[in-house]
Amino acid sequence: MQQIDKDLNSNLKQTIYISKSAITNFNASMNELYKNQILLNDVIDKLSLSVKNVSEVINSVKLQTNMDEILSVLQASLLTLSFKIEDILSSVLFSKSNTIHPSIITPKQLYVDLVSNIKDVSRLKDFPV
Repeated sequence: MQQIDKDLNSNLKQTIYISKSAITNFNASMNELYKNQILLNDVIDKLSLSVKNVSEVINSVKLQTNMDEILSVLQASLLTLSFKIEDILSSVLFSKSNTIHPSIITPKQLYVDLVSNIKDVSRLKDFPV
């Protein structure tokens, strides 16, 4: 019974750790999106100012430059979001196979955690690394 409680406690700790890491990654993604939103809003404000002076914009390359900036920021935002989503999906898929994905915990942090918790781990169990 105690072994079942220990296993349950261990599984609960792993689940909490993975959930905490996923939430941390999600919050980091949201912060990155917020920064990109600020950049995008700044570029849109610049574009709005340029559009007010249509006669000057027609004769200049400013509109094209602003559009390129907007598209670049948008592309960077989408690419960042895509990588974050890919990391989260990979982490979930790795966790289903009891493997820790490097975006959840670095090998150095895993080593530190294992060394600090080695007394709590049964010697007969394999580590999911």
